[in-house]
Amino acid sequence: MSRDKIGVDQWVEQYDQRVSRRAGIQGFIENTSRRLPVWGWLIVMVVFGSLLPVITANTFTIRIAGNIALMGILALGLNVVVGYAGLLDLGFIAFYGIGAYAYAYLSSDFTGIHLPTWITLIIILVLSTLFGLLLGSPSLRLIGDYLAIVTLGFGQMFVQLTTSLTRVDLPGRSKPVDLTGGPNGILNLDPLSIFGFKATTVVHYYLIFLVVFAIAILVIYHLYKSRVGRAWRALREDELATEAMGMPTRRLKLQAFAIGAAFAGFSGALFAAWQG
Repeated sequence: MSRDKIGVDQWVEQYDQRVSRRAGIQGFIENTSRRLPVWGWLIVMVVFGSLLPVITANTFTIRIAGNIALMGILALGLNVVVGYAGLLDLGFIAFYGIGAYAYAYLSSDFTGIHLPTWITLIIILVLSTLFGLLLGSPSLRLIGDYLAIVTLGFGQMFVQLTTSLTRVDLPGRSKPVDLTGGPNGILNLDPLSIFGFKATTVVHYYLIFLVVFAIAILVIYHLYKSRVGRAWRALREDELATEAMGMPTRRLKLQAFAIGAAFAGFSGALFAAWQG
């Protein structure tokens, strides 16, 4: 005579048996999905995603798919801050803009600087991380709505600065200097050029975004499974209990802000290169 386990839902416990009994395509997909590791699914995603330019030559469709991959990278960074660490960051999109403007400064005629793409992206990663630490530092003692107000103010301040810093008086300059291009932005940015390959078409950018998206998922997955990821989830559930258990809550918050900002800045740089 079998007895039900205390604290275990019987329907949930029998899930494996129900899946194994399923036949046809649905059963095959579910059984395969349980065996494949995360990197296996990412390979499948990239392979099937790369077939899109073969299926259709419509650049509008491919551009939409590229935007989805780009927004996916941005969402992964936001998920670190809000989803894992539980920090309500309403100004997160500002890091996306910081990455885009940094790319414009380092790879365009606007400043006359044309760094190699890989150097530009590394600099943007470091710069975005520093801005994440800069925003996270004064926010360490804030929680809930108060943190949301501070981060929202940071996002609004960034928008106002980028649209108004068109006539700035700098020391040693007799005329005002345009720092951001105002509402029109900065034009004629360098395309992505990595290891001799230059992205010139929508298909090129879509494939690059797809691969970067897959790599970003893999990085976030390992972060989620790491000690830091478990500590973030504990911080999200109860900050006071997390601190009482001896975890460095201040450092965990700064790490979440910095890593999330790095993802956002990197995706912003890719966006700027794509838009030109």
